Amino acid sequence: MILTPAWVGNPAPAANTFLRTVNLTGKKVLIVALGESGENLATSSHLEQMARARGGQVIGVHHIHGLNSSGKAGPSATVEELEKAGQRLADVLQEPHNQED
Repeated sequence: MILTPAWVGNPAPAANTFLRTVNLTGKKVLIVALGESGENLATSSHLEQMARARGGQVIGVHHIHGLNSSGKAGPSATVEELEKAGQRLADVLQEPHNQED
């Protein structure tokens, strides 16, 4: 699982560095982007492209709406919403993923 905050529409620098150097050949990869505004398609698309370029088999991309410290992106996620998002990720990780996925 590659989980990163989305900072101003971009993955955290550490996630970029990791994906530029890691060998993911034959590895299944679940991408999770956490941001103030929830879905951040540019961030997840960038991460997905980088993971595939490093040989990873992307089995899913998830967005989690986190806490909103700036107040610009609307209300923060509630504790219940964060718990549900965590449970969804746990469920995905428990699912069998065939090589054909």
